[in-house]
Amino acid sequence: MDMENRFKDLKSRMQNDPQLVQKELEDLLSVLQAENDTDNQFTCYLLLADVQTHLGKLENARNTLNIAAAIPEATNNKRQLAKLHNSLGVISWYQGNYSEALEEYMLLKQFADELKDDRLLFNAYNNIGMIYWIEDDYQGAIDTYTKGLELLTDKNSHDAANAFNNIGICYLRMRNFELALVYLNKGLNIFVKENDQKLIANSYINIANCHLDNNDRSQAIAFTENALKIKRKINDRWGICHCLSSTAKLYLADDRLPEAWQALEEALPLSLEIGAKDLARECYFLTSDYYEKTGDFQNALNNYKEFTQLQHEITQTNTQKQIAEMQKNFELIEKEKENEIFRLTNIELKKKNELISRQKKRLDDTLKELKRLNKNLQKEIDKQIELLRHKDQMISLQSKQAAMGEMLACIAHQWKQPLTGISMITQNLQDAWEYEEFSEEFLYRNCHSILDLVKFMSNTINDFRDFFRPELEANDFDLKDVVQKTLRFVEHSLKQSNINIELDMEEISVHGFPNYYSQVVMNILNNARDALEEKKVAAPLIRIKTFQSPVNKKSVLTIEDNAGGIDPANLKKIFNAYFSTKSREKGTGLGLYMSKLIIEKNMHGKLSVKNTSTGACFRIEI
Repeated sequence: MDMENRFKDLKSRMQNDPQLVQKELEDLLSVLQAENDTDNQFTCYLLLADVQTHLGKLENARNTLNIAAAIPEATNNKRQLAKLHNSLGVISWYQGNYSEALEEYMLLKQFADELKDDRLLFNAYNNIGMIYWIEDDYQGAIDTYTKGLELLTDKNSHDAANAFNNIGICYLRMRNFELALVYLNKGLNIFVKENDQKLIANSYINIANCHLDNNDRSQAIAFTENALKIKRKINDRWGICHCLSSTAKLYLADDRLPEAWQALEEALPLSLEIGAKDLARECYFLTSDYYEKTGDFQNALNNYKEFTQLQHEITQTNTQKQIAEMQKNFELIEKEKENEIFRLTNIELKKKNELISRQKKRLDDTLKELKRLNKNLQKEIDKQIELLRHKDQMISLQSKQAAMGEMLACIAHQWKQPLTGISMITQNLQDAWEYEEFSEEFLYRNCHSILDLVKFMSNTINDFRDFFRPELEANDFDLKDVVQKTLRFVEHSLKQSNINIELDMEEISVHGFPNYYSQVVMNILNNARDALEEKKVAAPLIRIKTFQSPVNKKSVLTIEDNAGGIDPANLKKIFNAYFSTKSREKGTGLGLYMSKLIIEKNMHGKLSVKNTSTGACFRIEI
């Protein structure tokens, strides 16, 4: 059972077994405090105060609500504050302190206005109207009930029925029987639609009183009899006794003595059985009146004695209650005097404890939120890492495809001349055979030439195959050899663009992956070639230099062109993935991005670029 349904169950059992419900609420409150569940703690405090009020422990209920007040005050929860003041108003009302109750209900109204909650505002008006009614300000009560009624969008609701009924009773007290009947019947009609038998019966009794005060005893008897039927149906024993005594009184007034006796004969023992002394007193008085009307004065006297005895007991009980209450108030005042100094001494400590409690709650809430955010952040990080891994794989694949395109173009060029030579030799062999110039020496010489050309083509394939072969382990390689090997791959394309290569290289040993390094050099050379072609430089030149840094003793390779340099706005973005200054047909924006990953991530070096007086200069340092 969830907490909301559990509270509903406890509230429904409150009337039948309040002491058991109180024990269950106290146990539940201990659990909620351990869990620091403040919202459900507050609801539990309100229900506990309701039970204590039902049991007549009004001061205990007030103390419970004073403890509960710290929860909404810490967070300025206006809805909880509204409920708190409503409950405090009920206790003040039960204690007969109507002015204090009115103050609490006015605070309820204030919060309801701020929340713009019409249901809370209706409750406030309904409670305030009850205070006016109790203090005999019936017109003030009617005005207040009417304001609450105006807030209800459904004038056929249960709340509307209660408002109509309350207004009708006010008019009855003001002896405006016509209006009283109008409003009482409005409420009755809604209760009938809802089939609320108990409230239907209560409405009949109010309407009966209205007819009785208007000297229409026949109608009063009819409505009281109808109320009695319903009370019997729902087995409301107090209500049955009350209706019987009321009908007996009406029958006696109409001199319908047999019917009066029948009602009293049932009502008197029932009142004694259920311990309803007020009703028993009324029944003895009416029975005495009945015997007096029938001439049986001895029984009239006996019942009158029972009436006076009960009257005395009730008066004595009320007097004892008043004395006990006065004694209790006196003891409370004395105790408050004794504890005043202690209370004043500890009030500051209480405030500090409340502050610490609020700060602890905020800290706990913050920690919970941080844990939740951390959990969500980790999920998002894992997701983004997976996306980046997939992206890097795609970029690597695209970069390799682009490099392979470059290589295939180079292979095609390298094979073009040998294939042409083989074709010519084949034609010479055929011509020599046709013109009878064929000889063994001629055959061997031409076959040897063909084998040389095939060997050259095979070596070319081996070079390119090594270029793309994956390298799992780093090893030492000569920087000058790698650069020269790479130049052979792009030599044809550079010559076609009339680009001169100026070399200044030392023999330097480098530890790393030579094939990957060669791919980086090729990317830079191809970019330099494209820039020189795009800007149509008159005497295109690429300078390649290798040396050892005198500062950190690392190997350095610089590749500089005379194409005028890179736009300063693009310098910081030149190594970004998919960033390219070329058209889509000429560039993917992946070459330099992959080159930087190879040098800096795989070989722990550094790849950078800067503009010089003539063009762009790329620097590889390992």
